[in-house]
Amino acid sequence: MAIGALWIYGSQVGTILLQFGYAAITSRALDPAAFGAYSVALTVAALAGLLANGGLGQTVARVQSLTSATVEGLLTLALLVGLIGASALYLTSGFWSALWSAPDAELLLKVMAISAFISPCLGLTSGLVRRLGRFRQLSIGILASNLLGMALSLAVLAVHPSAIALTVSPVAAQLAQLATFLYLGRGVVRRPGNLRPVRTHLSFSGKIMLTFLLAYATGNLPRLAGSHALGTAFLGQLNRAEVLSSIPLQQLQNAIVQAVYPEFRHDEKSPVRAFRVWTDMLGVIAWLVGPIAGLGCVAIPALLPVIFGDGWELAATLTVPLVLLGAVQMPTVVLMSGIEAIGRFAWIWFTQALALVASCAGAVLAWQLHSWVPVVIAPLAATIVQHLVHVAVAISWGYVDGRRLLLFYVGGLLAGVAVGASAYACKYAAFADGATGWGRILGGLALLCPVIAAFLFRRQLPISKLLATYSILR
Repeated sequence: MAIGALWIYGSQVGTILLQFGYAAITSRALDPAAFGAYSVALTVAALAGLLANGGLGQTVARVQSLTSATVEGLLTLALLVGLIGASALYLTSGFWSALWSAPDAELLLKVMAISAFISPCLGLTSGLVRRLGRFRQLSIGILASNLLGMALSLAVLAVHPSAIALTVSPVAAQLAQLATFLYLGRGVVRRPGNLRPVRTHLSFSGKIMLTFLLAYATGNLPRLAGSHALGTAFLGQLNRAEVLSSIPLQQLQNAIVQAVYPEFRHDEKSPVRAFRVWTDMLGVIAWLVGPIAGLGCVAIPALLPVIFGDGWELAATLTVPLVLLGAVQMPTVVLMSGIEAIGRFAWIWFTQALALVASCAGAVLAWQLHSWVPVVIAPLAATIVQHLVHVAVAISWGYVDGRRLLLFYVGGLLAGVAVGASAYACKYAAFADGATGWGRILGGLALLCPVIAAFLFRRQLPISKLLATYSILR
């Protein structure tokens, strides 16, 4: 399970590094309004993809026994709902662009209809490949596909510098990924078949889709209000900020979920194994994201203007709350995936309803105040509330050891504060105006302090003990 997550995240790290270069080029070629239109197209296409996908990947990963008849039926279902979703997105592109006050997004939405069509098949085939345990081939295929998509996008951008070039990257990457997944699953995925064998799985798939829709509404209602109150240029600034802040953390999160989701099915009938494993998994995540978030809150706002150039000052400011959001989302989504996999949807929907209320409040405030602050603070507050309730419920069910988890979370938080303080001291001493040679030396030493401390006390750190327990670290 851990090796699978490492392979998937390895491909995600490679993709992130490529994205930094890709984003640096595109951010200098296009203005915030173009990225705003592109952001609207991605957001609406994601909704179409959610409706069409219907949780097919999660359904495949959860099924205890997977027959060829079931796979063939799911493939038929994926093709049908993909066609319906793509047609709906193409025909309603004008409506969505008007709803978001982004007329330039209409053509982009029509292109993204291709993505909506292949999204269900992509979710199905990726779930099958993960279930087969082919994480190494999966990871290499994802990285190569993303590289191809970015290269084609840059080629189009060189000829036609407009927002339409940005849509080439996700569409081309998804097409290449689908071809890769079909090849890797060639022994299992053969042809479309009868829908009858999949009827028993439609209930779970429908519950997954409802969960996705509630999460989608929670995350995007403040953005919709921000688009009307502040214009699509604000969405462009937000999009560029996410590239360097929350998206890398979400990719790490997705790598973990993709690797562990099939394992959650073993805990459906009894919490005995989960009491230790779920707690340890959340503890590892806390110690992982704490230092990353501490460093990111200081370093990313300073690096963004260097990477993207002038005109992205607001994006640099937005990165701080977005890093915190990405850090909080990771344990929230992983724990929610476990609760989802064992079929306890009632509490997920309850917490998503609470989060939706907070999101609506943020949307109203953004509209009334014409401010970006509620747009990013509302999802952060909603995510914190969700996770606190999920942890409380998991403790009451016996799936999580509350005392140990609290110690892990406090340790991860303190580690994040220590790294953030060291990074800030380094920034102040070494890079402030008028910094001297000695200041740069002291700044470098300040940044090295948590690294040296972690090395000296590496065997006493809770994260080291956890990783050693599972033979990941010796």
